[in-house]
Amino acid sequence: MDKLVTELAEAGLIQFGLFGEQKKPFQLRLDLLPSYPQLLRDIVAASVPFVRGFDRLVCTADSLPLGLALALETNIPLVYSRGRGQQAVNDLVGAYDIGHPALLLVQTLDDVESIEQFTKQAQQVGLGINSLLAIIATEKTGFALDIEVNALLQLTHMVDHLAAAGYLPDGHAQSIASWEANHHPG
Repeated sequence: MDKLVTELAEAGLIQFGLFGEQKKPFQLRLDLLPSYPQLLRDIVAASVPFVRGFDRLVCTADSLPLGLALALETNIPLVYSRGRGQQAVNDLVGAYDIGHPALLLVQTLDDVESIEQFTKQAQQVGLGINSLLAIIATEKTGFALDIEVNALLQLTHMVDHLAAAGYLPDGHAQSIASWEANHHPG
């Protein structure tokens, strides 16, 4: 997985500095992933082992490129959200019915509350979401829902790898760890 971390950094899909009102010391730009087809293929290849046993893939609007690429690779039908506000699940697009185990795909595991809300709403319309796969997990907090949670990459491991490989300036890895401890205790 270190290769994926390096590829993300070299493509500029993980950036370091101070971002937003919270002065976050990193920024993920996974929305640009479709612009890097080989990197998207590498992420899909790393994701394939996690989709075994699922009849449907479900993805949030921002993870549509991953969902589509993974559906094409695995031949598993995709259901996706157009992402229209809080009731995004009301605009789910795709063929689905009750009784099919489904895997939820997200870009980042950084807003557990929002993901749990999406999952509950999807379950209410019959999607059997019982597992989640994120490209990157930035949050340490657990889920209240009884679903399996997996991530291809953990932010702490990414930072350690990038610091050791010289992609981060001195002290920046520590500032990310401090920010993470203050914003996602657990």
